Amino acid sequence: MVKLNKKVFSIIIAVLFSFILWGSVTLSNSYYTTIKVPLRMTNLPKGYAVSSMSITDVNIRIKGDGWRLASLILSNNLEYYVSAGLDSQAKNINLRGALGENAWLSSGIQLFDIYPDILSVRMERITERKIKISPDLGLNFKQDFGLVSGIKVIPDSVTVYGPKSLVNSLRTIPTVKRNFSNLDDRVLERIELLPIRGLTYSLNSCAVRFEVQKIVDKTFENLEVEVRNTPRGEDLLVFPNSITIVLRGGINILGRLKNEDLHPFVDYNQVIKDTLGIIEPEVNVPDYISIIDKKPNQLQYIIKKY
Repeated sequence: MVKLNKKVFSIIIAVLFSFILWGSVTLSNSYYTTIKVPLRMTNLPKGYAVSSMSITDVNIRIKGDGWRLASLILSNNLEYYVSAGLDSQAKNINLRGALGENAWLSSGIQLFDIYPDILSVRMERITERKIKISPDLGLNFKQDFGLVSGIKVIPDSVTVYGPKSLVNSLRTIPTVKRNFSNLDDRVLERIELLPIRGLTYSLNSCAVRFEVQKIVDKTFENLEVEVRNTPRGEDLLVFPNSITIVLRGGINILGRLKNEDLHPFVDYNQVIKDTLGIIEPEVNVPDYISIIDKKPNQLQYIIKKY
């Protein structure tokens, strides 16, 4: 068994060495490839920023030995630099003329083609404006749980710097998409702002906070119906003069809610528009609380005049 294990180990070493040798020989040969590289403007005049570019990346066809090409392909920070020449005027730039700005293309790499080869660029003065942050959230709740508050963003706005036309076109700054699943408790999380090309922010993230509670129903009985806006010399009587309502909402919120916090009412101005002799009582409830049922849902009424 020991001899067999040594033989297997020797075979594995031989195979690995063969692969390494093959890879070394293969990568020493010359190859052609095309890489896609993002453009980066340099030497912008002070106080200016790029407001528009006809293209944002460029395809470069190159030749070089396998090792160099592999390192370029695997690099995640390659950029093709283009100088604005400290000039704020709109212009068309021949990208072939920017080779001197890109040292990574000089040593051991032969350039064959760049396409597109013309960049149209426009610059504007940098301005700043405070803009509201808009969180991009996907909320999924555990069974019988739900949202019982607004989504609080901290801070609620960010100062944005960039070309005037772009900054002025924005109504909000979104966050990156964040999904929450199986929620059953309050959430306080930090979320990155979504990068927008050509803009910088005074901060790069914000916090979001919201409340999640178990959703339950609660019944409130014998709530006296209030009559509102009755003119002098008249009296509005409703039958019956009390109702029962069923509310649905967060367990902690409903637990604090008492009968005296709820004020069902009918409005005289609505009554005089009625043609059926019945009216539905209204009830104002807190945010994130819904009315499931009212008993009775309609009231009879009479108007007395003096």
